Amino acid sequence: MKAQEVHINMVRQYRCAQTRMNHMSEDATKPGRKDNFDEFIKIEIDACDEAKFKCPRNIANAKNLERLWRPQLHLHGSLIWGVAECYYVMEPDIPKDASTEATILCKALDDAADLLRQRSTSMPGNLILEA
Repeated sequence: MKAQEVHINMVRQYRCAQTRMNHMSEDATKPGRKDNFDEFIKIEIDACDEAKFKCPRNIANAKNLERLWRPQLHLHGSLIWGVAECYYVMEPDIPKDASTEATILCKALDDAADLLRQRSTSMPGNLILEA
């Protein structure tokens, strides 16, 4: 029972830390913020497995779509706390390696900078990345 309590406490501490970082990112990216260079922006990146992501997604109840060819696509998502959710749909033969993750991160940072510029908000000077 002791190991389970330790595990639960560690998970709780992790979630509290993540929540604090989420709020820090949201505060640093509020519209009009210009004095935020020493603050943080937090980005979470994740991908959906092609075997689980076919288009159209749910055709279980659609009799007229059951013979439809459903391409497998690779979907990457970026949650930029306080700014936006970004989704990137790619061909299934794109490599799933560190290079792709770095490309998605760069695209998410570009998107965040564009959106913040539209809000007259400076880009925070520090990045918290969860991948």
